[in-house]
Amino acid sequence: MNNKVMISTIIPAYNADKYIAETIESVIGQSFGFEENMELILVDDGSTDNTREVCERYAEKYENIRYFYKENGGVAETKNYGLKFTNGKYVNFLDSDDLLSKDALKNMYNFIEKNENKIDMVAMPVVYFEKKNGIHDRYLRFNNQTCIVDLRKDPQGYVFSTVAMLYKRSLFNTVKFNTKLKIAEDLYLNTKLFIKNPKYGMMSADEATYFYRKRHANDSITSENEYKEEWLIDVLLYLKKGIEEYCAKYTDKTPDFVKYILIYNIVKRLKTPNYVDKKKLNRFYEVSKEILSGIDDGIISSYQYDDYYFLAMMFMMKYDIYDIKELISIDKKNNVVIKNKIIENIETYSIQISNIKVNEDKLLVQGYFNDIITDDYKICYKKNKEVFDTQVEETDNIFLQKRFFDKVISHTYQVKFELPFVAGGYSLILKNGDRETILQLKNIYGDESILVNKEYT
Repeated sequence: MNNKVMISTIIPAYNADKYIAETIESVIGQSFGFEENMELILVDDGSTDNTREVCERYAEKYENIRYFYKENGGVAETKNYGLKFTNGKYVNFLDSDDLLSKDALKNMYNFIEKNENKIDMVAMPVVYFEKKNGIHDRYLRFNNQTCIVDLRKDPQGYVFSTVAMLYKRSLFNTVKFNTKLKIAEDLYLNTKLFIKNPKYGMMSADEATYFYRKRHANDSITSENEYKEEWLIDVLLYLKKGIEEYCAKYTDKTPDFVKYILIYNIVKRLKTPNYVDKKKLNRFYEVSKEILSGIDDGIISSYQYDDYYFLAMMFMMKYDIYDIKELISIDKKNNVVIKNKIIENIETYSIQISNIKVNEDKLLVQGYFNDIITDDYKICYKKNKEVFDTQVEETDNIFLQKRFFDKVISHTYQVKFELPFVAGGYSLILKNGDRETILQLKNIYGDESILVNKEYT
């Protein structure tokens, strides 16, 4: 065995005989110099398929590949087990069905060596392949640049995948994967490391890429655990308590990036489409409220949400308010505002047209809208100075409501109106007190449908 190992790669494996040979070959084929500068640690977490045979075949062929078998204990335990046998200055982890780009480890090694006084780890973009393609959205914010990320300056620039990282081996003298967590162990570990050193390296996809296999078969560990109730509640609760205790050891106050990480994890769980029983769901709301109560409203508002309804849900859980109208106001410039954050201007608000029929000399129009605005409004149509009311009624169409789990945070209303076939055009307007605002008409089925033309006159 070469005593000057620069990088130790650990592959935890469980029933991976379909993929692990390809994964091992992506390590052997690294341009960094596999036999000269690396070692590969294969840890079999109690597989019941032919994983052992595949791993032993490679271990017999290469002096710097070692294979270990252990009783099944989960990913965190398996990674810790592998760390005991590493000799490299740096260490990386690789899931048993994923791949590395050819120059990944060489370029990451060169970058961290160049900046070893500033950073303790360097990340590479995660790119999906097989069932799903494209870069993981967490890495888009870096604009495909190789750089040093400082979470004190970019507090939403965190990444969590430990398999898409190269670490200083010395970090694991004091920090280990938490074996009480059967899932999300990478999130917990990286957050702790960020607290100790908020700077880390980020590679461009041109220099290093981690290829993450999204299987056609839903049989990966991640797929099995992604929507379990333990993930919904237990991991979130453990993260809150554990990180708060860790912050107390190293900082005077909780850094903003940790607060954003906590928000990120609540939002991620709100996107979970699975059924959760009422008892566990109430516990999720309690834990979320407990977390959010310790985070300033300004931090909550400035988080980068996919949809402002997530922002509304954050404040609903924090303040036990589950009526969106109690959170929303409209300022003098017609901006819809949630807790001082502008989310939309009324002029961009739209009615989603779902049905248009011609009945003798009238055009019958039906559409939907969500109640992001206050009760003091009317939806009308206007011709010249003449204003006509529309018929508005609430609908329980669950496909049009904005809801999270059992909470309907924005009800949906159906609007109906008749337009006489006369010369000239009509405007659909929203009357809010003395103010009138022209509303947009959008096609609920998409712009390419023939349902709605750009203009009816």
